[in-house]
Amino acid sequence: MRWKTRQRSFALARLCLLLVLSASACQQGPAQDSPPTAAVDASLLGDRFNPAPGLITWTRDANEVLFRAEIVGGEDPFLARSIVPECTIYGDNRIVWQNMLDSADVQVLEDRLSDQTISAFVQYLTVGERIYTFTEKLPEVAAQYDTAPVVEHVTINVNGILHRADGLSGWDSTWFDRVLATCQGLGAAPVLVLPSQAWVNSREVSYDPQPALILWDAAATGIRLGAYTGDTPGWVEGDGVRQLWNRARGLPLNSLYREDGRTYQIALQVPGVTRGSPPPPTSP
Repeated sequence: MRWKTRQRSFALARLCLLLVLSASACQQGPAQDSPPTAAVDASLLGDRFNPAPGLITWTRDANEVLFRAEIVGGEDPFLARSIVPECTIYGDNRIVWQNMLDSADVQVLEDRLSDQTISAFVQYLTVGERIYTFTEKLPEVAAQYDTAPVVEHVTINVNGILHRADGLSGWDSTWFDRVLATCQGLGAAPVLVLPSQAWVNSREVSYDPQPALILWDAAATGIRLGAYTGDTPGWVEGDGVRQLWNRARGLPLNSLYREDGRTYQIALQVPGVTRGSPPPPTSP
């Protein structure tokens, strides 16, 4: 374990060196002498950060998270499967993010980034925002409580180094907002995410008049929620997925679905979009 820690520290130090970081940018612990800055305009990112081609590497896999900014904690683990993180860049250069139109209307957008844009963004995070000076404190804090606190959280995985950090490690009050706004501004030609394939799970619950209630027509949609109450999610395809997706985006996660006299809650996982989704099933 100690050897692995040393290897990681060496790799991280090498990454900092290759990105021509100052000693203060690579120091352990939160930076105290760096004043808050505004989010970086994505169109100007390359003017300030332009690492050499190939300097920053990542796993070229559509299911690998290269970078993610999200709010975590205080969630029902089952319902949390449907969550779309605030901004995620995947190993195949896809970026998926939330666009908040208002409190009840959230778009999920996607685009594909160039290697140069991703490399510039990683250098911005490393040099401009000192992401590696922060660490992940949530697991040790959550172990002390029944419900994990709600915190800002980031993940970055480049050059063979997986690094996680959260707001409990001491970044300033605008750090996460700056990073998130910069990430969400990277896409130049976004399109709406409208999936036609997904993993679905349902769980039967008692009727409660408080959450929103959706009357679900299994015959019309082609998806019978009562068929997916087991521990293993089922793979579904077709227009019914889009209908589930649209409902889930416009309503709280704890919304209820009424089907054939029974009441369910659902978890809808879209590969490459929702948090922790399994990849699509492999072809036989």
